[in-house]
Amino acid sequence: MPGLRKSGDVTLTKAIFTDGNKLWDWFNQVKLNTIKRADVTVAMLDENGNPVHSWKLTGVRPKKYTVEGFKSGGNNIHMETIILAHEGVAPA
Repeated sequence: MPGLRKSGDVTLTKAIFTDGNKLWDWFNQVKLNTIKRADVTVAMLDENGNPVHSWKLTGVRPKKYTVEGFKSGGNNIHMETIILAHEGVAPA
């Protein structure tokens, strides 16, 4: 149907890694009023880390970032969640 397209947000959740600063650096650019949109490829991986399916998001900017799992005396996994606003999605 012709007309305006509306894209919903994409939410990604993963465990925190010690060397995974690229996403954090990109998010901090937005915090400093330097909104940098990018094209992002999101891949669904199998248990061996091989891509099973992937999508390309266009005009992406980070919208929200949260970290969960910090509890005193606990040894649980810390999870980070990022919500991405985008202008469109297509199979990659």
